[in-house]
Amino acid sequence: MKIPEAARRYAEKASAFARSVRARFFPERGDLAKPSLQSRLRARLHRYARMVGGFALSVVFLGAIAIFAMEWFARVSFNQEVTSVAPEGASKGIAAAEYMLSLSARDMDDIASDRIFAPSSLRRRETDAFQAAGDVAFDYIAMLRVQRGARDERIADLRKAEEESDARAAMNALERVNHGMVRGQITLDLSPAAFRALAAEAAGSCAARAAETSERARLFGREGREDDAAFHAARGEAYAWGAILRAAARDSGSADMENNPALFRALEALDHAAAYRPVLFLSGVRGGVIAANHLAFVGLDLAVAAQELRSLAAGGG
Repeated sequence: MKIPEAARRYAEKASAFARSVRARFFPERGDLAKPSLQSRLRARLHRYARMVGGFALSVVFLGAIAIFAMEWFARVSFNQEVTSVAPEGASKGIAAAEYMLSLSARDMDDIASDRIFAPSSLRRRETDAFQAAGDVAFDYIAMLRVQRGARDERIADLRKAEEESDARAAMNALERVNHGMVRGQITLDLSPAAFRALAAEAAGSCAARAAETSERARLFGREGREDDAAFHAARGEAYAWGAILRAAARDSGSADMENNPALFRALEALDHAAAYRPVLFLSGVRGGVIAANHLAFVGLDLAVAAQELRSLAAGGG
């Protein structure tokens, strides 16, 4: 069969084009000039530089992930559900204080022992937060006024534990006092007036903590470990006061106390401070726009709570 002339010419052109492309992109070694020593060294240096750069980027990337994961697991969280469990006739405020003391009484080895991964920073931070919570419980104990059974041995043990700041002894004494209340052997002043006095005490405590964090926020970055401890202690105090005030309001038996708008706003601020858990504690200057100042945030919540509690103590709402 004879190939048409047009088809033959098209095939020749296509073959010539294919040869030109192959010669341009895949030249034979004999067509290339031998590279100079300088060009070979330059190519090798570029290759090594890419290898070193890739390795360095991998190390930085994996290190950043490790740091983020470490800080994520080092965030302190609080249990909001089991702080005011008490039998009928007992004080929910005492049960809340007992729970706070149980936190502060824990040994370093016991803290975070229920978690698979607990970095040392988590244990240190929880120690700071729980110690502050325990201090709040002692403040609450100091405000208790006995109406019946003032000379009871259990009350004496409680006062002694308070004076010695013995968390374990205070826990035991609080439990026994609550049992005495259930049996009618001990009666505490849980009236609305007593609750307002407790609110005044809480206001002073929160205001002092707010002033401390505000001062540290102003000078942030000079004492990193101390700033971290102050931040978590402030959160622990907010958590403890929120739980104890909420329980003590129920003890008062007054709907006006439980539903008081000032108390609601104070508890909201305290809960917000306790729940504030930034992953990285790398704050910027106070009022900065690039990075938040965590100390300033939690200090502001405590200041708001103190103001509302003063209003509540003064009879406002």
